[in-house]
Amino acid sequence: MKPIIIITALMLLAALPADAQNQITLQAHEVRLSTLRLPASMSGSLTFRACDTCEYTTRRVTGNTRWELNNKPVSLEKFRGALAGIEDRNEVYVTVAHDLRSDLITEVAITVY
Repeated sequence: MKPIIIITALMLLAALPADAQNQITLQAHEVRLSTLRLPASMSGSLTFRACDTCEYTTRRVTGNTRWELNNKPVSLEKFRGALAGIEDRNEVYVTVAHDLRSDLITEVAITVY
């Protein structure tokens, strides 16, 4: 009886680290371009509203934040320039990736045609 209990306890202990790997660490938001406020610099803050009834959220960006335009990495300046030419900002969506561990924005992506 004792060996069965010990084996069962060891199996349960071995399963604990696998459970820890299932934690959500990245949250992606699809936000309307009209609710997105880009940072002034690479070490600024990005402000957005995740839904029409949600409050505005502000999160920091860093030099490691990836700015993606049509599936290609670009600089913040080029990203900002591409967004400036979009007229109907309510119908265009931007993906904002938020790292929950560091509380930083890791990627901002848009596809424009």
